[in-house]
Amino acid sequence: MLTVAQIELPPSIRERLRERAAFADSFERFTRINILGFNQPVAAAAGLAAPLVIGVAYAAGDIWTTIQVTGVFFFATALLLFGTWVVNRTVLREAYAAATEARKHAKADLKAGKGEEMALTIKTPALFYENADGVVVFADAGENRTVFFDIPADREDPRWFLYLNGDLHRERWSWVRLAKSREVFGFSAAGHVCSQPGQPRYVEAAEGWDAIALALGDPSDGDIIDMPLREVEHTISRLLGDPQREFAEAS
Repeated sequence: MLTVAQIELPPSIRERLRERAAFADSFERFTRINILGFNQPVAAAAGLAAPLVIGVAYAAGDIWTTIQVTGVFFFATALLLFGTWVVNRTVLREAYAAATEARKHAKADLKAGKGEEMALTIKTPALFYENADGVVVFADAGENRTVFFDIPADREDPRWFLYLNGDLHRERWSWVRLAKSREVFGFSAAGHVCSQPGQPRYVEAAEGWDAIALALGDPSDGDIIDMPLREVEHTISRLLGDPQREFAEAS
């Protein structure tokens, strides 16, 4: 059964939102930090190796040899960094756009100052469907409704580690949903394990998920689907072509 209560945002969530809202880098500075900073393995390796290379060159030869070796080292590093930028520039633009969008949403959520505190008691085992980006979860919310979660394989999302550790099979879930962005924050799972982790279905084709999302009303992460969990499972099985499960459900 799902319960929902309107709350003021707790300090921990406000602090996270302030960190996001403080992001004000230009794309040029964002790129420079990610390429020249220690966010890239090439830059990190160069920064750690430079003193060693210079020291060995100086010990093995004179000052002129040291200058030559140092020049070649930094020239090669510069070429590698340039190659890294060429390869990653699309990824960097996407990351910058995501950070900018997160800043806008964080400001709106901070201004609203409220959210929905949601608590779910699991009585029927949740459904898990893995894909290339993470895992999709459906849980019975009671009153012929189903909670939908689209959990990315991201170390910053606590739900991903809860899933990997099997803690999403516990009986009590709680989270806060922000007022403006509708983002899921502060997810936790507690209580007894109500079902043993099994082998989840892995869905490879993106087109399959597109059809499923359309059939379920195109839900977003944290949305409530006006459909019982059993019907959700039947719909997914039908669209994915799982005749054995459809037969079991029909019987």
